[in-house]
Amino acid sequence: MVKTLLPGATDLEIVHLSDPAAAVTRAGQVLAAAQETPDGRARLALAAAVGDVPGWFDPASPPPAPDDYPAQEAAQFRWLTAWTLGGHVTMRWDTEQWAGGNVSWNTGVDYRRQLERSLARDAVYALYRQAGIDPEADLRALAAAPRLRADPPAAAALEAFVFDGRLQVPVLTLHTTGDGVLPVQSVAAYASTVDAAGRSGLLRQAFVDRAGHVTLTPAEVLGALQTLVRRLDTGRWEGDDPASLNAEAVALGPGLNVLAVGAPQPLPMPPNFIDFQPAPFLRPWDARCLPGEPVAPVTGGPGHVCL
Repeated sequence: MVKTLLPGATDLEIVHLSDPAAAVTRAGQVLAAAQETPDGRARLALAAAVGDVPGWFDPASPPPAPDDYPAQEAAQFRWLTAWTLGGHVTMRWDTEQWAGGNVSWNTGVDYRRQLERSLARDAVYALYRQAGIDPEADLRALAAAPRLRADPPAAAALEAFVFDGRLQVPVLTLHTTGDGVLPVQSVAAYASTVDAAGRSGLLRQAFVDRAGHVTLTPAEVLGALQTLVRRLDTGRWEGDDPASLNAEAVALGPGLNVLAVGAPQPLPMPPNFIDFQPAPFLRPWDARCLPGEPVAPVTGGPGHVCL
């Protein structure tokens, strides 16, 4: 999307990376230039919305107000430049080197539909109105843009690592709601895969309402771990609800209820487990599809079918 919509982005290397450090530098320049203009900020918000990038960055601060769209976009920009850009480009290069080619694709992706299903839809349209540009024109440009296809041998090399949902032991996932590295919507895809495999009884998911990637306190991690140990010891899930998990963390004392990740020094931080249901995962996915094969969303759910 960035390569299609942002000025000066035509030379960006998206796949088949030759120099990951140079790719990160060049992409950072393009994103920084876009952030300086209303048009660019609207288009960055569009790219972030369809990629499930949250509009909340600072784990020590509350999220922006629901209608503070400029603040939300500024947080998305920080995710794209501070974490997502460098980390994902480097991991892509590592994966391409190991697999021998490009392992991802966007064939069959309907960006208009992804935007309409995105939690950030209203923010995108508001920022486009403020910039005085037409979102429909950009969505048409995306629909007409050339698509990237995976190199079948490279994508096939990853097939052994595809998660099929067939859990063999109890699993408790722990995720922050404002994660811009591994968006919380991916947890919905994980749960959907486990459910389709008939193993949902082995899975519980806990959510901490906080920005950041793994910005969890030691008390939150240990409280969740104790809950998992009880499941292993008793054969039953007990105390996996938010109130019980918060009480478990509080009981561990103030020394462990501190935030040491994403902050310059440890900050006192009360546990913040909440009852939360992630939105559907926007990106088309299905472990049964062939590499590069177009897919179509399943009505009413996050899964997809091969075409």
